[in-house]
Amino acid sequence: MARARFTLGLLALHNFQYELAQELFERAEATERRERGRGYPLAMWGAALATFQILWQGSDCEKSKAFLKRIPKNATEWVTEKEKAYIDTGFALYPKELSCEKDDQFSREERFMKAMKEVTRLYPEETEAALFHVVSSAAVSAQSPCSGPCPETARSRQRVIRELSSLEEKNPSHSGVIHYIIHVCDTPELYKEGNRRFVEEMLPPQTYHSEASSEASFGLKAAHRYPRIANSSCHALHMPSHIFMRLGQWRMSLKSNLMSIKV
Repeated sequence: MARARFTLGLLALHNFQYELAQELFERAEATERRERGRGYPLAMWGAALATFQILWQGSDCEKSKAFLKRIPKNATEWVTEKEKAYIDTGFALYPKELSCEKDDQFSREERFMKAMKEVTRLYPEETEAALFHVVSSAAVSAQSPCSGPCPETARSRQRVIRELSSLEEKNPSHSGVIHYIIHVCDTPELYKEGNRRFVEEMLPPQTYHSEASSEASFGLKAAHRYPRIANSSCHALHMPSHIFMRLGQWRMSLKSNLMSIKV
């Protein structure tokens, strides 16, 4: 039961349901203590991550450190090496020796990105590590100093989309992968050509993008697939509307949000 709640917490985290994720991780910890008489370090790592809104440059340092402090010092007796590698990323995100007042969001994201890259090096088969790494790298690159068109940001986005595409091929039903694809593809630059052709040639943008081998097409496919993968999550059902809005597909956007409200 504790493991099941941990998994649900991870899914909630990927769907940006941060409060729900914290609740599920804490319930997993409580269940582990009740059933096995010991803590659940990985659940406290998850709860710490649920205070870290990685794509929105937000975090609750004090609350996260409080979760990390609940990891027992003798946890190494029952924590696997792989679990320890994940837990270490939490302490990279919020180092014990660095006070919250002297830290900043960009530094946290950069440390977390590097720590997750190390987990992927040690455990290349780990989907979650690869996903956290690519998302944190997207967050770091998004904080670019460019004030106008930025080629480096565009290249970073292309790299992130390639990596997410690779993860999707291996894990086609992973809701977190699809969710992040939509967020990364939710940018006006990707739809300019399709929208231009609509204005000049009256070619519907969705037709152009569904046929083109492009980043926009990647986002549109994710928007159509996500409701089938995560049909019980109100936030997930809302997410396709981000892409439909970019294409002027107002009815599809409305349908997406009405499904979300219903759930």
